[in-house]
Amino acid sequence: MGKKIAKISVAFLGILLGIGICATISGILSRFNIGPLEQIFSPWTAILIYSGSGLICGAICFIFSNSIINNSLKLFRWCVNAISRQSLPKIIMSVVGLIIGLIIAILISTLIGTLGGRWISLLIKIFIYIALGYIGAAIGGKFSNEINFSGILKKRRRKKKKSALDENIEENDDTEDIDEDIESDFVYEKKSDISNFAKPKIIDTSAIIDGRFADICKTGIVEGEIVIPVFVLDELQHLADSADDMKRTKGRLGLDCVERLKKECKGSITISDSDYENIKEVDRKLIMLAMDLNGMIVTNDYNLNKVASVQNVFVFNINELANAVKTVLVPGEQLFLPIMKEGKEPGQGIAYLDDGTMVVVEGGSDMVGETIQMTVTSVLQTSAGRMIFATKNKK
Repeated sequence: MGKKIAKISVAFLGILLGIGICATISGILSRFNIGPLEQIFSPWTAILIYSGSGLICGAICFIFSNSIINNSLKLFRWCVNAISRQSLPKIIMSVVGLIIGLIIAILISTLIGTLGGRWISLLIKIFIYIALGYIGAAIGGKFSNEINFSGILKKRRRKKKKSALDENIEENDDTEDIDEDIESDFVYEKKSDISNFAKPKIIDTSAIIDGRFADICKTGIVEGEIVIPVFVLDELQHLADSADDMKRTKGRLGLDCVERLKKECKGSITISDSDYENIKEVDRKLIMLAMDLNGMIVTNDYNLNKVASVQNVFVFNINELANAVKTVLVPGEQLFLPIMKEGKEPGQGIAYLDDGTMVVVEGGSDMVGETIQMTVTSVLQTSAGRMIFATKNKK
């Protein structure tokens, strides 16, 4: 029902546009002393021209109403997202700058209007209004960084608090405690001036298929908005519909993980409609979206991590997080682990910790399938993970 009303509204606006075009043409002809349409043609013919123009524009708008509505909604969402990403002081100062710019434009356009040349002066006025309005808003936004609004409010709050304490100071003999309270409040508020808002987390296809990010969200340590781009969902859908069993399984796991994320991160999941049709690679689209949203990319793709870092885009690498929380072992520590297989080098055996970290055991090749005691000799940290070297204890 709502969609039908929207399409009818677009068609009605098209009718008004068509009538407005005819009225504009009639006005232009009058300016050149040709006369309005009512004088050039008969009144009934002019009415038919107005009606025909309105019906034609209304029909065109009705035919393309879906496209007009969708593009209008995209523009509206883009404006809302662009404004919501800005801080309140920046928005206030931008509005103040815009108002000042428009006031200056009014003064200048008044002077230009006295020079004559109606159409040329009109174009110049439009340009001045747009240019000065934009310049005023841009300068106002820049000045917002120079003015510490939160500091001003907190200073007023401290003054009120201190005056209230001064009034009660005669009734309280423990003045040193009061001064300490004031000083501690000042330190706390000074530290809170440094605000660090959580960046939006834009999830890559590989991170969704991996599934560990949903478990990380379940712990509650992930702050801020979690953004799933529509082109990532399209890629998951493409994988889920693939004829290849492996790709189909990965796609379905990814779609299941999206459902898990919706449950684990209630209210913080956003499906972004932003798509960059001129870019084919999903990785490049992710980087562009992260730049537009001033967010970070969640991934476990090594190559995407490197490319994003080069372009100064923050990356939340799940593999790096997993390596960071692995058990810390030091040389000389004793382990009891089963030898799973032989190593690449002669005499080496391979064991694994509970978190999957590989342990290379010297002298463990002949103990495959047995649990033995070993001593850690060294720990090697690589980009692929952590590797532990140990020697089999002598009996």
